[in-house]
Amino acid sequence: MRSLLDIQEELQKAILCQTHPPKLNIEHTKRYQQTFLNRLADFLVAEFPSTNDSLGDKFEKISRDFILKHPSHYVTIRDVSLNFPDYLASINEPFASELAHIELTINRSVIAENSNPLTTEDLTNLSEDEWGNLKLFPNKSLCCHSFKTNALTSYSSREESGSHLLPKKLTEPVLCWFWRNNNQVHYLNFSKEFNIFIKLIIKNATFTECCEELLNIYSDENEAVTIAGQMLYEAINLGLCSKN
Repeated sequence: MRSLLDIQEELQKAILCQTHPPKLNIEHTKRYQQTFLNRLADFLVAEFPSTNDSLGDKFEKISRDFILKHPSHYVTIRDVSLNFPDYLASINEPFASELAHIELTINRSVIAENSNPLTTEDLTNLSEDEWGNLKLFPNKSLCCHSFKTNALTSYSSREESGSHLLPKKLTEPVLCWFWRNNNQVHYLNFSKEFNIFIKLIIKNATFTECCEELLNIYSDENEAVTIAGQMLYEAINLGLCSKN
């Protein structure tokens, strides 16, 4: 005799994988399956409004195909969206994939762990030795994504004016950083040099190590130290640094 747990596991598998086990009532199973599929499809629409607008009528079919090909085994519904941008890339929708990456990253930044921000006041009384050994930590929500299309400017256009730009491939990739500061999600692209500095922060480099790395760009030691200090203050003012 099957236990209640056996029946529950069989029903769960049928709902997630859209199968019809012979020992379960087919009509009841189909009803559960359709309700579950609709719930996840509605969630993807809510999670990716800009991507939905861009794809138009194609979005519903693509999202339902994704759900069926990648059955959810997550505890929370919000994690269903994690692989959606990569799925769009796999079906040759590069622009929509990058739009989805933007929306996913912003949504995850909102729920990221809170940071204890490093402030300029924390640096005021540091001695020379303390400056050199100052270990840098990133904002816990800080992350980046490289874009090969104009998805980022299109997303911004939709946010500002309600209209998307036509998809366009960039001549070279653009790196954009995302983070949450003061309960607001920010996204910006920086200079090549500042990108290097932020990556050093992510590696928990000391201020001395940052200066040494910048010496590969600026041959004069004093100039490298000065620019490293300027970059640190800019990173702090933007909310990119944490105390731990």
